[in-house]
Amino acid sequence: MKNLELSDEEYERLRMLVVLGEWMLNARSDEDDQDYMDIKSKVLSLSDDPEWNENGDPSDAKMLEILGDIITPYDEKAMVDLFSDKLAMINLQETHGEALKNMQENEFLDLYDEEKQKVIIEVFGEEHHRAN
Repeated sequence: MKNLELSDEEYERLRMLVVLGEWMLNARSDEDDQDYMDIKSKVLSLSDDPEWNENGDPSDAKMLEILGDIITPYDEKAMVDLFSDKLAMINLQETHGEALKNMQENEFLDLYDEEKQKVIIEVFGEEHHRAN
């Protein structure tokens, strides 16, 4: 058996990790993994915070806070990355066509990275440049 002493702040971070971890584990599954759910219940049951319900799960307001603070920025970065990847490839195909097939891998990757950064700046602004 392992024992762990945590400050209130550390426990809050652990709860967030547990909720986010469970969210990720179950994102692509129709069934909860009971082993993980048992650990989640054990960790979250230690809370007496009113922002967490009687099951130890975050209240709707707390979940919105979690989504806003952690998940939304991740989703925004993923969206910028996905969109700029696709648009960079379209631009390269339009400007270089068949020549792309004959390029060395490092030459293509350099060109692709340069084009992707141009797309990010043009479409999303300077604040996203090199953040991806």
